[in-house]
Amino acid sequence: MWRACSVRRSKRCLSPGSCEDRRVGGLPRVNPDERRTESLTAIHALSLIPRLRRPAATLLLLYPAVVLVVGSQLDVLTTAIAALVLAGAHAVCVLLPWRPGSLVTSVTCVLVIPIVLQPEQGAAAALAAVPALPSVAAGLQGMARMTIPDRADERPALSRLGRSVLFALVALGVFAVFVSSTTLLYGCGLLGLLLSGGALVGARRLRGGPLRVDAALVSVVVGKPVKAHVPVVSRDAARVHAWLGSAAENVVVTPERFSLESSSVTLMVEVTPSLGGPTVVRVVSVVSDSWGLVCVRQELTVLHVDVIPRARVARRAARVFLEGRGNVRGLSAPALSGAVHRFLSSGGGVEYVSSRLYAPGDSARDVDWKHTAKLQKLTVKTYADDSNPVGLIAVNLVVSDADEADRLVYELVSAALTVAQMSLRCAIASYDDESVHVLGIPLEGKELVKEALAVGKKLVSGPRWNRVLKVASLHDVARARARLQDVGSDAGARLRELLGLEEQAVRGLVGTHPASSLLAAGQRRFSPGWCVAISNMSHDAEAMATGIREMQRRGVRTIVLNIGSEAL
Repeated sequence: MWRACSVRRSKRCLSPGSCEDRRVGGLPRVNPDERRTESLTAIHALSLIPRLRRPAATLLLLYPAVVLVVGSQLDVLTTAIAALVLAGAHAVCVLLPWRPGSLVTSVTCVLVIPIVLQPEQGAAAALAAVPALPSVAAGLQGMARMTIPDRADERPALSRLGRSVLFALVALGVFAVFVSSTTLLYGCGLLGLLLSGGALVGARRLRGGPLRVDAALVSVVVGKPVKAHVPVVSRDAARVHAWLGSAAENVVVTPERFSLESSSVTLMVEVTPSLGGPTVVRVVSVVSDSWGLVCVRQELTVLHVDVIPRARVARRAARVFLEGRGNVRGLSAPALSGAVHRFLSSGGGVEYVSSRLYAPGDSARDVDWKHTAKLQKLTVKTYADDSNPVGLIAVNLVVSDADEADRLVYELVSAALTVAQMSLRCAIASYDDESVHVLGIPLEGKELVKEALAVGKKLVSGPRWNRVLKVASLHDVARARARLQDVGSDAGARLRELLGLEEQAVRGLVGTHPASSLLAAGQRRFSPGWCVAISNMSHDAEAMATGIREMQRRGVRTIVLNIGSEAL
């Protein structure tokens, strides 16, 4: 029996009864062709759903226009013309698509459809407006992202769009009662039910924080900008619209506005941390539901920053240099400040000596293109310096906060490492607002770096200075006063008198300040060819400006590194 009925899969049984009676091992036999046909039919039906969803939605959005065109044949001429104009406007707004116009026309269609159909349907005409409610929902969804406020409460509350729509409905309902229009009142009731239901659902979804963020962890040196990619998702895959903002000036988050549903959005967080700044970066978000009727304020932690002080980086570079485990040229860019290197590389030498590999801070004018093409590595020319190679580093040890202390140590150690790399000799002199700490002898190499590390441990805390007037040296004031000697007007005389008072005040500040005596002593003792001054330009500003100008008059090349908080 089994042998007689075993046929190929491609053949069909002639009688249904004979197929049903076939069994294998006591179990009924299933035709694989029938199973394959059923599965293919189901897959084909499921694949049609996404393709039919968009045309079905478009037809549903155009339903108000179709009903208004049909209803225009059932009323007087004026109502018919108004219905046709509204139908055309709604169809154009939906097909373009123009989101504000789609919202306005869809709401108007829900209110007008019962009025147009009332002569034939009576009170039941309000039911004909029910299929037009999805067009109102679509219009709200299109406007939600553009109407997100930048402020909200920590609990879900009506947004500006929700309050505006509520006020308009209440006003229209009062008008319907006043003119005794039951049909218009029914339309207001339908819209009220739709919007209240949407607001309740939106408030329920926004409770407990609608956004979820996977905060990133980054390490960055103070003052160096950092960028991080942070993914944000919607809780329970609910469709929401969000606006992001930050109260901190050094934090930038993009994109500012976005929508979320099932997929995630990657935020770009840019921050330049300070030593005293927060290590946890938070942003404020205002999230609204899919219709934009309800919004809530949520604070998001997007970044954990491991702030590395500049001084730690410079000291680590100095330790590597002192232990002989590497040279300064091989260190990373944050380890050395390029200001001193550029200053010393642009010396007064004119005689070509040799070429070396390019280092950060070298001028493009010194590039040796011949050796660069030959070695396939960027090289620069070096010149013989005709001036005295001995230099002076003058350091003001008074700082007002942690940021100034960090940058002062960084610039001091970085300058010493740069001078040691260039095989130059240098003396380090330090002072505060009361006296000179040390005026050392010229050192080079590792001894110079050790001296810089020792001076960096003797910082003095002082008050923060808020300067109103521009820093002026004694030479600048005297020159300005000399220009007014030949002016005979009364205004010129009064200005000369004011400049005389300023010159007298600056002379008193400069004459008694430790910076003046230190720079003068260094000039007499070493006759330096160059000078690097590191200061926050607070109590020593006038004395430093006068001393530096005097050294420039004597042919000394100078540079001032302002590490003040305002200069950062």
